Amino acid sequence: MRNTVGALAVVLAAVLILPGFTLADEGMNLKKYGIEFQLGGSYMTMDDVNDFIPEPGFITYYGGDKKQIHFGTQFGIGFVYRHMKDFGWMFGYNRFMAGVPSVWGDKYRRNAYFQPGLESWTEQTITGSELYIQATWFWPWKEREIMFAAGPAVYSASLDRTISIIRSVGSGANPAGSFSDASGIAVGLLVTGGVEFPMKGNYYLTVQGGFRLANVGTLTYDDNQDVEQTVYKNTASNATFGVDFSGAFVKFTVRTFFKPSSKWRSHK
Repeated sequence: MRNTVGALAVVLAAVLILPGFTLADEGMNLKKYGIEFQLGGSYMTMDDVNDFIPEPGFITYYGGDKKQIHFGTQFGIGFVYRHMKDFGWMFGYNRFMAGVPSVWGDKYRRNAYFQPGLESWTEQTITGSELYIQATWFWPWKEREIMFAAGPAVYSASLDRTISIIRSVGSGANPAGSFSDASGIAVGLLVTGGVEFPMKGNYYLTVQGGFRLANVGTLTYDDNQDVEQTVYKNTASNATFGVDFSGAFVKFTVRTFFKPSSKWRSHK
């Protein structure tokens, strides 16, 4: 799946990017360079994270607290290069923090009660990042501008997990699965649309929404013997455990452009 998404991202990027190069000789004197700061929130798929249980025999539980990760924050920095009035490039980096609820550093936590006399605690902390390049189109709308951007992105994920099994009846060792700094990387696709509003001076507020395909499908970590281990869905599965940031997002961006400026994007 990850290979398919990566290949799709490369193909779509080529389709979107090549027209920009073919038109780049038109109006080459119309250049703008800018920087932007971003803050927003995302709805993330997180199927493997939300479905995780330590052992397959614990699928049916008799009560407990089943919290799920779906919402997370994103914040980052971006750069804008516009060499045409209606076309340019956006480059940027976003940091993801996923938790329950949507906070900067909270932990996902599930506890479940089993019979007879068994209680399971699972805590997972997830962070990630997005490094992207997007071909971007602009359309004037009174004092505002409408923008649409699409392009490939590189995604990384990091997962810390703590598992505890408490037995009030009987005995037995805790299942394997606790670790720190399990990480992975994947190529995905980022699509964004928004409106840029002029503010005071040479500053602009951009309200954006979009969708990303960003499934980091394999995570690895070094155990206490410095041997690389792969994270699997549970102790009885040979399917890898993924952190899926795919989903919709909304973000607010404060943007400013540097000199040389161009009259075609100067508000009153």
